[in-house]
Amino acid sequence: MPDNEDPNNIEKVKRKLADSPHRSSRRLSRELQLSRTTVRRILVDDLNLFSFKIQILQKQSTVQKEKRLAFAKLIAGKVEKKEIDIGNIDWSDEAHFHISGHVNKQNMRIWGEEKSDPLDSKPLTQEKVTVWCSVGSKRIIGPYFYENNEGSRVTVNGVQYLDMLKSYYIPTLRRRKELGSITFQLDGAPPHIAKVFIDFLREKFDKQLIS
Repeated sequence: MPDNEDPNNIEKVKRKLADSPHRSSRRLSRELQLSRTTVRRILVDDLNLFSFKIQILQKQSTVQKEKRLAFAKLIAGKVEKKEIDIGNIDWSDEAHFHISGHVNKQNMRIWGEEKSDPLDSKPLTQEKVTVWCSVGSKRIIGPYFYENNEGSRVTVNGVQYLDMLKSYYIPTLRRRKELGSITFQLDGAPPHIAKVFIDFLREKFDKQLIS
């Protein structure tokens, strides 16, 4: 009988994890005197377990949690009353993309008969471009690159964000004749929450803004 099918070995691994679920397969292998392959097969095939990474989240106060819950109930109520069509929401955000060809060494492996010494040089200050996009179940608008007239990247601030809405996003919706039919989502980044921008958006959208 293979080691990973031995009920005694399966029970040993199960008891060890019950004491401490943070044990790695390498540590289990060492403590139980079983091969690492056997341990991994028991974990996956016999115990149907998965390896999860710890997620680092921003700590929220009681007040913040209450505000989020109240907001969720508000939106759920609007959806139930058909004041918001969840299939017609535009979800928007920006992302930074590095353009220097930087290699993530954690995801890079090189197979060979002997160890090589590859080097990857990178600039002290990496060049990057900021891209905005809006995604919904019925449309994708973007990508929009934050650049000046010369094609050079610019830092996203309130002025640049409002200019993007006026020169790109709103005209795109107007061409598609969708300006008055969608709900627009934006996060709480500083360029998105200034009163002048919220006032501008409320003039352009008949429905509730989600922020």
